[in-house]
Amino acid sequence: MKKKYIKEEELEKYLNIASYGLNYYGNKNDSIDKIYEIYEYLKDKKSVKQFGEIKVPNAHLEFLHIALTRYSNVPDYNSDIEIFLKSDYIVEELKKEIYNVISDKSYNKQLCELMNSEKTINDFSKEEISLIFDSLLRTYNTTSVVKIKNKCSEIDHILEEYIFILDGEGPIDYIKEIYKDKLPHIIIEKSGMISSPTYYSGYGINRSLLGENHLFSIYKKYDKYFPDKTDEFVNMVNNIDCLKPSEFITNYLLFVQNGMNSNIKRRRGNVNLDDAPKMLSGFLGVVTAFSPSKNEYNEWEKVMDAMTQKNIKELFLEKVEHYKETREKGHKKELKK
Repeated sequence: MKKKYIKEEELEKYLNIASYGLNYYGNKNDSIDKIYEIYEYLKDKKSVKQFGEIKVPNAHLEFLHIALTRYSNVPDYNSDIEIFLKSDYIVEELKKEIYNVISDKSYNKQLCELMNSEKTINDFSKEEISLIFDSLLRTYNTTSVVKIKNKCSEIDHILEEYIFILDGEGPIDYIKEIYKDKLPHIIIEKSGMISSPTYYSGYGINRSLLGENHLFSIYKKYDKYFPDKTDEFVNMVNNIDCLKPSEFITNYLLFVQNGMNSNIKRRRGNVNLDDAPKMLSGFLGVVTAFSPSKNEYNEWEKVMDAMTQKNIKELFLEKVEHYKETREKGHKKELKK
């Protein structure tokens, strides 16, 4: 890969923007090239100034952490980031970082062999992944060098995020064993939401807080960790009469408490979707005559909420059907091979 000189100001600007979202460059080809270019450049820097004040050591690892956090927590995120994170290049980079930071290589002989093998992290078994985390923790506890402690901690956090985006049997089994009953709540957090209804208190139906991309992100994680409960999740969403974020989370928590079964007692919405066209027509008649009153405006909001909710559900179901069809086609291709 050809390295280019990048000005310090450009790098700082990029890192600042990356903290809020790496979906930064418009052209797809330029974007993926730029991502690799920035990572390569950061590897050669001892530290990088960020936000004009903070010096970031191991900036390439910080960059990876930002990318993973954003990719894991923002639904339907930049596909270039996914290509970058799941590339063989980054897998090898992570394996090198783990190998280099382990202080007692004689004690961790098995780990060293694993890091030097041709296996990818996605192919590691649950036990091999546990070995990595145990070795990082042992190095952290036994070394007195602050830089090594910090690097162990950073790699540990990166690896924890990285395991979540993988779909191999080992990573999935590891996540399910480590998080157990907490996993349904973490799925919500990893899909761009907060698993507390009170956090959304006062918010109405709002696509930026709960839209079809959030629902689909949750669905895909259920397909990974609880494949026998995906249909139940879809039914639960369909059965919710009011798709406000707070009520969705309330219903979701009831769904989890009920063994991920959709036959839960639901909170009811206050707008009938079938009435929406009639109410909208009536409201537009009022607008043409004079300015609407507060009560009439509230009715208008209810109508718009109902229409938005209907649209969110429809788009979510379309995404689910497309996902199933794509996966089925892929499965048939594999069988033909």
